[in-house]
Amino acid sequence: MKTKEEIQKIIGLNLKRERDNAGISQFDLAIRAELHRNMIDLIERGKTMPTVYTLLKIADSLEIEVNVLLSSLNKSL
Repeated sequence: MKTKEEIQKIIGLNLKRERDNAGISQFDLAIRAELHRNMIDLIERGKTMPTVYTLLKIADSLEIEVNVLLSSLNKSL
């Protein structure tokens, strides 16, 4: 089983990749998801564990399925 820190890192990398693919800034994503920009930054850097609700808001704002943000959790880093 992965550690909390490993899971946070994977989610953060997935979020950054999807945000970059969408061509939007952390600030723009934060506005769309009704979150603070600092929260997006903390998640992308793997410094916090987002709640399911937060992940759903982010996924909806990026127009992706939430499982995209959770992909690779069952694979090794």
